[in-house]
Amino acid sequence: MSGGGLAFVLVHGAWHNAASWAQIVPMLEAEGYGVRAVDLPGAGAGAKVPTSYLNRPIDARAFASEPSPNADVDQEKRTRSVIAIVEALQAVHAPIGGKTHVHTLVGSHSPFLSQPNELVRILREIAHEAEGERVSMTDTALGPAIDTALLAMAAKLSAATLHEAAHKAGALPAAIKPVDTAMRLCGRAFPVKCPPGDNLWIHRALAQAGPGDVLVVSVGEGVEFGYWGEIMGAAAKSRGISGLVISGGVRDVEALRRLGLPTFSACVSIRGTVKDRAGDGAIGEPVRIGDIAISRGDLVVGDADGVVVLTPDVACAAVVASFARDEQEAAIIERVRAGALTLDVYNL
Repeated sequence: MSGGGLAFVLVHGAWHNAASWAQIVPMLEAEGYGVRAVDLPGAGAGAKVPTSYLNRPIDARAFASEPSPNADVDQEKRTRSVIAIVEALQAVHAPIGGKTHVHTLVGSHSPFLSQPNELVRILREIAHEAEGERVSMTDTALGPAIDTALLAMAAKLSAATLHEAAHKAGALPAAIKPVDTAMRLCGRAFPVKCPPGDNLWIHRALAQAGPGDVLVVSVGEGVEFGYWGEIMGAAAKSRGISGLVISGGVRDVEALRRLGLPTFSACVSIRGTVKDRAGDGAIGEPVRIGDIAISRGDLVVGDADGVVVLTPDVACAAVVASFARDEQEAAIIERVRAGALTLDVYNL
C-alpha cells in the first residue's frame, strides 16, 4: 500500500455518470489510495464545495443550506450535489484520517478520460503538492478555463505537436523564439498591449499578474526596442510568473539566460524605451500577435521551435490529441529507422 494517508473523491459533472471514472478508480486503488466516485445530481459547477469550507469539519447539510453564489444554479440540486460530495469525503476520511483530494470533471465525455495513466499521475502530483491542506480541490472543466491538470499535461508536449493537433491553429510569428533554446514555457496568457517603444504597461502587468501567468505582450509596429531586461525578469520570477512572450525585443540576454525565466521575443535590441503615463496601452485585454488573437487565460506553450497559443476549448481537445499524435510519430520513427521510406509511410 502506497497511498500514504491520501484519498481521492472523483466527481463527474451534471447529467453524467460516476462510472466515467471506471478506469481511474482501480488504478488509484491499486496504489493504495482510498477512492470514491460521485455523480452530481445536476447542479453542475454550482455544486463545487469551496476549499475554505472543506478544510473545516465536514457537515454537508450546514453548507448546503447556504445560498449558492451562482443565481442560475438550482438550489435543491446543488444541495443534493454538495451532500453527495461531502458524504463521499466522510467515507474516505474515516478509514484513513489523512488528506483527501477532490477532483471535479465538468463537461460531457471529457477527453481527459482517454488518458487515464496521465490523469492518475497528475492527480497524484497535484494532491501531494497541497501540503497542509486537510482537503484540497481542483477541477478539469471543458471550455471555461485552463486548469492545473491541463497545464501539467500540456507541459509535456511540444509547441509544434499542439499546433498540429489543433488543426494547425495558434502558431505565433516564427520570429518569436526563446533567448535560450533550452527554455520551455507553459502557462495561462496574461495579455499586455504596449505603445511602440514604451514598456510602462509591462511594469503595470508585473504588478497584477500572478503565478502561472505568461505575459503575452503586443508592441504593434515598435518591434526593435528592448522592452524587457534583467530587472523585469527578476521581478517576474519573484512573483511566480511563468514567462514572457513579446512581439518586440529584449536585452540583457546573457543575464536572462542565467535567470532561467522562459523569455520569448521577436528580436534582441539594446534600444531603450520610454514610460509615458498617458500612453495608449492595456493589460488583461485581448491582443493580437500576427494573425493570432490572444485572450486572458488562453494556453501558451513555447519551446525552441516557437510559441503556440490556444483557447481553452481548443486546448483541451488538442492536448489529448497530441498524446495520440506523439505515439503515432514514435511508431513512424521506428519504421524509418528500420529502413522504411517516408513515401511509403505516408502513402505519398
